Amino acid sequence: MSFKTVSPFEVSENFFDAIGRQWMLITAAKPDGSANSMTAAWGGVGFIWQQPAAFIFIRPQRCTKTFVEASSTFSLSFFDSAYRDALTFMGNVSGYDDAQKIAHSGLELAFYETEVEQDPPLGAARVEKTPYFSEARLVLIGERWYQQDMQKDCFLDKAQLEQWYGQAGDENDLHTLFIAKIKQVLVNV
Repeated sequence: MSFKTVSPFEVSENFFDAIGRQWMLITAAKPDGSANSMTAAWGGVGFIWQQPAAFIFIRPQRCTKTFVEASSTFSLSFFDSAYRDALTFMGNVSGYDDAQKIAHSGLELAFYETEVEQDPPLGAARVEKTPYFSEARLVLIGERWYQQDMQKDCFLDKAQLEQWYGQAGDENDLHTLFIAKIKQVLVNV
């Protein structure tokens, strides 16, 4: 399968459905080239700081969080329904328990060379290899811009805190929010 790059403004995806019902894979690599991925049904795509952006949420105990934090970039891969079993597997199996999780999923990992910005005055941008999946129908390549741990005191609707994090609202279980600038959009042709 091959991909073509398109502008984020050309994408007509229903992200409410693609994320909330069909799910996506969040994938990142560490500097040593090792990669990890997880299934996610929480997140979104929009516009902030005059740029197309994606936002994702990852619980602290997820192995993939360590990969996202170790890299400047990550990908969001969206699949046709034929890959539902693979996405279920990727959501149920931890990279901590199975270091070969991606290989065991039956999905093929690919890498996209992404030019990432550096804070001035460090100089020119550098290239980072961002992992994604060859079988995906749509891939968003994002560069991390912002990260913040959710805090229980910030929940205005305490029912959400109790529903998703238990009666105690365990601070050690609250998601981390990541916002990423969308660097590339890849469409499988």
